[in-house]
Amino acid sequence: MRFNSFKRYLQNERGTAIVILAGAMTLLMACTALVADIGVNFVTQSRLAVAADAAALAGATKFKDGAAQVQETALAIAAQNGIKAEDVIVNVAGSGKEVTVTATAPVQLFFARSFSKQEGDMAQSARVIAGRPTAMTNIVPLGINENANFE
Repeated sequence: MRFNSFKRYLQNERGTAIVILAGAMTLLMACTALVADIGVNFVTQSRLAVAADAAALAGATKFKDGAAQVQETALAIAAQNGIKAEDVIVNVAGSGKEVTVTATAPVQLFFARSFSKQEGDMAQSARVIAGRPTAMTNIVPLGINENANFE
């Protein structure tokens, strides 16, 4: 008699929907948290890339004024793009015709912090070299002055 009541208890499916719903909601919340963390860090990485590119290009415009001016200009432009001076590394090559800007920021974990205690930094670099082009292909002019004399 005990075996039959235990068998009926195992075959009873009342309440299983709540268990499945709880599992599905937990999985949905975990996926939402992962997407939020990835999105925030993607935007930060993009912001770093734009700031490093702008700082390197601005610094390159000051090659004629010396390495100190290149570094000062790059740091100023990085600051205008929302990157603190202590988070930017500007290296000017000895030749004075190359600048490398590296911008860093901490990885931001909001929801994933409950799963992992790892923290780190993300970085983006941009490098500008002053030089002459060695080859050009598939270039189409946007406009030609009709009064120009070509030989």
